[in-house]
Amino acid sequence: MYFASCQLARLGGLHRALMVGGMVLSLLWAEASQAAELAPLDVLEAYQLALNHDRRFQAVKAQLRSEREALPQAQSRLLPAATMTVNRSRIDQSRDDGVGPLLRQSYNNNQDVVSLRQALYSPKLIDAKNQAQAQVLAAEAGVEAERLNLLGRVSEAYFNVVLASEKSRFIEAQIQIGQSRIQAAELALAAGTGTRTDILEIRTEVDMLQAQLIQARQAIAMAENELASLVGRTKVRVRLVDVAGFQNERLMLPELDSMLDHVLSAHPEIVQRKYQWQASEFAISAAQSDHWPTADLLLQKSRSVGDSSFFFNSKITAQSLGVQVTVPLYQGGLVDSKVRQAVAQEQEAQERLHESEQRLQNEFRKSFLSVQEQQARVKALHTAIASAQLSVQANKRSVLAGVRSPLDVLLAEQKLAQANMQMSDARNQAILGWIKTMTWADPDHEAVLRRLSAWLAP
Repeated sequence: MYFASCQLARLGGLHRALMVGGMVLSLLWAEASQAAELAPLDVLEAYQLALNHDRRFQAVKAQLRSEREALPQAQSRLLPAATMTVNRSRIDQSRDDGVGPLLRQSYNNNQDVVSLRQALYSPKLIDAKNQAQAQVLAAEAGVEAERLNLLGRVSEAYFNVVLASEKSRFIEAQIQIGQSRIQAAELALAAGTGTRTDILEIRTEVDMLQAQLIQARQAIAMAENELASLVGRTKVRVRLVDVAGFQNERLMLPELDSMLDHVLSAHPEIVQRKYQWQASEFAISAAQSDHWPTADLLLQKSRSVGDSSFFFNSKITAQSLGVQVTVPLYQGGLVDSKVRQAVAQEQEAQERLHESEQRLQNEFRKSFLSVQEQQARVKALHTAIASAQLSVQANKRSVLAGVRSPLDVLLAEQKLAQANMQMSDARNQAILGWIKTMTWADPDHEAVLRRLSAWLAP
């Protein structure tokens, strides 16, 4: 009895130890997961996460898996088709000729038939297979187009967070400066060199900055929520642009014409449209082939066991081998209507291809020129920031000389902050344009994003 109690105590202790160990592991796992979510992401990491979590992209991939089945289905119609039919029945019949007695008969009838059909000549089936193959290739290109679209959505959401965070930092810095200006104005008032009007005006500017800060933080929350929904996390942090290490020259692009030629030939949407056009051409051939005869090889073997009115326990075995030729004669204009419909769909596919080429060409030119425009803006803002810094220093010296008020210094510092915010916006817009231009022209998207990661602060 004592031994059994000791064993139970040991088992209870082991159970408690396992429970405690499980709780510790759960806590460690939760902390590790939380730490992973709070670790700042770069654009490449965000894009890789979005590939596995974005709902729209997952739906497109699922659609591709569905459309890929069209090809084996079309190929199966060119292969032999075997069927087996098993029939088990019981026949009850009666016969009355009006002279003799009523004759009643009941007997079983069993029949087994195995058939094999192989298409020998059927242009429509061949065209249907080619059409399905082109449609599958178009669907695969559609997935690549959505992958490129996802990269653009992730990049835009990422740099929306970056821009909102940088704006918030600038406003916070202005608020701190404004509060220090208030203290300086209060000291000047106490010393008899300042006015209460300066204090009130500076406080008004600080209050306005507080309202702007609330708006900026709301913008950060909205942008982070959008990025988090793309990457499948509840919270995200981003890496800001390394302003000190960023060089405007890094955004230099190759020649427009060479990049544009590659876009118009290799962009996934263009490839998708070309395959859709090719599929529509096969659809025309398939519709026209309904005018032509078809030939099938037929092989059949049957076995019947049963009784009849004249035979008892009869067994019949039959085999047949032949070629069936079907010649269409008249279907009320159905075939001609299908041909006209297929021709119209082919024209639609061709026009959609041309529309995509024109639209993508315009978008790429706009993105390419936007990079150059934002680069020039960044260069101009460098000069504007230097000028604003000189203005701040001049106003500070003028305050010491009694020519300017602390409010003038604050306003000069606000102009400097606004120039810095404009610089941040221009820099981020230039980077977004560079990402779009490079990823459209370079199929190695991850290599482009790795280059971008070097521009971000740790």
